[in-house]
Amino acid sequence: MESGVSEQQGRVELGGGIALVIDEQVARLRLGQPEERAVTLNETRIEGLERAIARVAEIPGLAGLVIHSSRPGMFCAGADVQLIEQVNDPAVAEELARRGQEIFDRIAALPCTTVAVISGPCVGGGYELALACDYRVAVDSSDTK
Repeated sequence: MESGVSEQQGRVELGGGIALVIDEQVARLRLGQPEERAVTLNETRIEGLERAIARVAEIPGLAGLVIHSSRPGMFCAGADVQLIEQVNDPAVAEELARRGQEIFDRIAALPCTTVAVISGPCVGGGYELALACDYRVAVDSSDTK
């Protein structure tokens, strides 16, 4: 038997700087660490996102998911440039792109309402992540414009 939201409340670190906090009927997914210069999507973060979205999808009765960055003035700068530079095989590049797109598709298919809170740069895969959500809320600042 599946447990409801109340049985799953709390905070869990899912690797790659991904944390999921479930409180009442809402889950908050935190991207990155506050000390990071830029919040990017590297391989461990992609794995953490996969685990987080799978976990959210299994919570019956969840009303919403809010995705935000842990770093003030930054949402997500997309794929990690160092990861891209390391890829020499087109098949590996295709697999990474496919995994990213699957995450975005899974977010879009969640039964709960999803919201991206955008504070600062939101480019590339970060933009796709925000677009996968039902709603996007952008902070009115020069970093976000």
